[in-house]
Amino acid sequence: MKYLLITLILLGALVESVRGDDNIYGPDGINLGPNGNPELQFQKIEQQRNQLEQQQEAIDEYAFGSGMTLRQQYNGHYFVNGAINDIPLAFAIDTGASFVTLPKQVASQAGIKCENEAVMETANGKAQACTGIISKLRFGDFSIKDVQCVIAPNLNHALMGNNVLERFKIVQHNGKMRITK
Repeated sequence: MKYLLITLILLGALVESVRGDDNIYGPDGINLGPNGNPELQFQKIEQQRNQLEQQQEAIDEYAFGSGMTLRQQYNGHYFVNGAINDIPLAFAIDTGASFVTLPKQVASQAGIKCENEAVMETANGKAQACTGIISKLRFGDFSIKDVQCVIAPNLNHALMGNNVLERFKIVQHNGKMRITK
């Protein structure tokens, strides 16, 4: 009787190991979860992905120092909130711009005066502009004083140009941009 009981226990363990788990599998072996509900499985996968991203950001901060991570927008651009002379605005990160470039109205609100007239070469051709100085530029945890800028009359967004970007380490990967000091 004792041997029969041990045999039944071992047989039960064998059947359980053959069966594997309680999950239901769909076409191409896709795991649909314990009740055949793929939405629950997708939620679990998304949660795991978010945890891995947070861990990677912590590793990056440790390896590269404090900084900020920007996510690429639907249009392929990166934007960062900041301020010029304590006037809040959003900058488009523009590695093709030599200088921080401001719309004329934004520069006027921030008290930035035109110092020198200039003709700029842009992706759309030549444009009239002028240069000025931003007393204080801030974005994320970063603050910079006396930043040269270009004031452009026909511009819709403020552009964060290379005269600021070159002061930082920038790594772009997989739809994210990491900016560190």
